[in-house]
This record gives sequence, structure tokens and C-alpha cells, in this order.
Amino acid sequence: MEILQKARALNPPALVIMITAFGSIETAVEAMKRGAYDYLEKPFKLEELTLCVQRALSYNEAISENRFLRKQLRQNTSSAKSSAIRLKCRRFSG
Repeated sequence: MEILQKARALNPPALVIMITAFGSIETAVEAMKRGAYDYLEKPFKLEELTLCVQRALSYNEAISENRFLRKQLRQNTSSAKSSAIRLKCRRFSG
């Protein structure tokens, strides 16, 4: 749990996959509450880890795309408002 907390403190958007040999439902729940993306208990199959990493990468890509689109929307909204204000000013001044 300490490593999870340090990883999240150093890089809050980091997606952390916890892997443990001594897991329990309580530990898994606690890890998820503290920000772990997922929790795997040893022994696990390579396919499980691969799927978990693929899901984490897809999730990270979706989050990045969402941030990019929100930024574009804010910029476009600001531009639209500025254009509308300029248009109104022209009407009143001319």
C-alpha cells in the first residue's frame, strides 16, 4: 500500500496495478479505494495480466482523449464568445 500511495503522490494520473501473493478481499477493496486501477493475486495467468494492462492502456487513452476534447471545447467556446462579442460591438459602433 505504501508503494501505491507513493506512486499516486508522484504521478496522480498513474494507473497502478497491484500484484500480491498475500491478497484478500479487504486488501483488494482498500487498494481500489486508495486509487489502484486493478488488483491481481498471485498466481495469475499471463493472459490475465495482459488483459489488465490492455484495459489500463485503453482507459488511459480514453482519459487523455477526454482531456484533449474538453480543452478544445473550452478554446472553441472562448473563440465563439469572442466572435459573438466582436459582432455585437460592430453592430453598436457602426
